[in-house]
Order: sequence, then structure tokens, then C-alpha cells
Amino acid sequence: MARKPGDALLDQEHAMSERRDDGKLLMTRVKRQPGAMYLLGYAIECALKRYIMRRLGVANLEAARNALAESHSLKVNLSSDHNLERLFALAEAVGLKRGDDVALQEARSIVFRWTVDWRYMRRSVSPADAHYFGRQVDVLYQWVNAQLRRRPPGGGRRP
Repeated sequence: MARKPGDALLDQEHAMSERRDDGKLLMTRVKRQPGAMYLLGYAIECALKRYIMRRLGVANLEAARNALAESHSLKVNLSSDHNLERLFALAEAVGLKRGDDVALQEARSIVFRWTVDWRYMRRSVSPADAHYFGRQVDVLYQWVNAQLRRRPPGGGRRP
């Protein structure tokens, strides 16, 4: 089966950092808040998918789907799933710890409002609201990435 663009672990790794950088530039230099917020949310989607693949020790989203079905009895299509709360739950299933830090809880509650449909957002967003969303993305983004440096549950190999 031919690999879909964006399905590889390296694709997700590059996209998560590039879309985050793109979103910040769009927000600060061009003042296009809706587009910036879409890209920042997409960076979180990629970070969560990367976390899942790294924890499962697989190289693409199809292999992650198969591993989740086999080891956790979860039937998901990671290629088309863009729901951040659901992706976070899948990441938890493979070892992500929810964390009870108040700042992290706030970040999740704000960032989980993102949907892929924000790419069509036409409403005006204040710079203050966009920057607040961006700060919450940073909190969650940094936290998810820091979790990859922790040992996997059960003392398994590090990704």
C-alpha cells in the first residue's frame, strides 16, 4: 500500500514544529489571527499523533492504527481523526499522563475547542484572544513533547 503524505512519523514531527512556527509568524507579523489559530491547533494534532506513534514504536499512522487495535482494542483512523480531545485520550491509552497542573488543565480546556473546521473561520478574532490561544498551545505543546522524554509505562524501551 502506498504511503499517504503526512502519515509518517517524520512528517508529523516536521509538521508539528513548522505549523507552530507558521502560526506564530502569521499571528505576529501578518496579523491573520484565524489562520494562525488554525495552524497552532494543527501543530497540537501533529504533536499528539507523533506522541502516539513514538510510544507505540511505529513509523506511520496506519501502523499506529493497527497497533492500537491489536494491543488496546481501539478502532481508530488516525489519518482522518482531527479531534484533539480524542487524540489526547488515545495518547493517554499509550502512556501519556493527564497531569493535574492547573495551567495544563486550562490549556487543554482552551486548545481542545480547536477543530479542523477553523481553517474556514471567517469571524474576527481579537489579537488578545489569538495570543491567549497561542500561549495555551505552547503550554500543551511543550508538555506533550516533554512527556516523550519520560520512560514509557512498564519500563519499555524509549522511543
